[in-house]
This record gives sequence, C-alpha cells and structure tokens, in this order.
Amino acid sequence: RISDDHTSPRSKNKKKSKASSGLLTVRVPPTRHDILHPCDIAEDVAIAYGYDRIDEHLPTTYTIVDAQPLNRLTDMARAELAQCGFTEALTFSLCSRADISTNLQKRLEDQPAVHISNPKTLDFQVVRTTLLPGLLSTLSNNRSLPLPLKLFEVQ
Repeated sequence: RISDDHTSPRSKNKKKSKASSGLLTVRVPPTRHDILHPCDIAEDVAIAYGYDRIDEHLPTTYTIVDAQPLNRLTDMARAELAQCGFTEALTFSLCSRADISTNLQKRLEDQPAVHISNPKTLDFQVVRTTLLPGLLSTLSNNRSLPLPLKLFEVQ
C-alpha cells in the first residue's frame, strides 16, 4: 500500500485536501505519448514506488474462461489443415491497390477497401478485402520451392 502522506518541502504551506475517496486526479503532460490508459499510470507508480516493495498476493476472485465458438472452430480448422500437409500463411493486412484490383482482374472502384492516406510504401496502400493477395504474393515469392505448395490462411 502506498502512503497517503503527500507532504513535501514545497507543499508544507498548502492546505491539505480533505478528500476521503482516496482517488487521485492525474494530468498527463503532452510530452508523455506513452501514457494511453490508466494501467500506464499504474505502471509508472509501481516503478516509482518499487516493484520489490509491493506485496504479492493471490487474487480474491477467480474466473473460468472458455474459447469463443468461432475461435474454437478456426483452431480446429487450422489443426486439420496442418495435419493434411498444408502450411499456414500469415500475411500482411495491408496490400497495394493493384493487389486487390488489377491482379485479381477487378475494378478498384468496386472494391470496398480502406485506403491509407499516407502509405509508407506502394506495397501497403489499402487494407485487404480478401485473403487472396497475400496468398498469391506468398506463392510468387516461393516459386523456387518444390511443388506442390499447399498454403492456407484463416482470417
């Protein structure tokens, strides 16, 4: 437990707050871009206080978690495909405009893709609308491997 005594040489003349809630108001300076959530502040407090000074104890409540049905189904599909000799490909979510239009013989205007306003490279201009561009790219980069190349990707 961290002490509530906030006296310092500069705060001796200030009136002590009579807040009984035990809550603190924290203002994050604009220079701290790494503070995004309350847990980031808790981490900074723990570092300042010292991790070794915090008492360890087990949580008082327990929960039982179970996989979501869709996750369970995709895990089973992955396992079965891998056992059949397929290799799972994990491709980028971003691709080029040509990957979702020209390479698939579709018009770009007909694709409901999210376009990146300032892409770093021409390979990452839009969010893919299908898994095919990534799989085709993987196949083209691995043409030197012996056939058959058996790939799959589950979204």
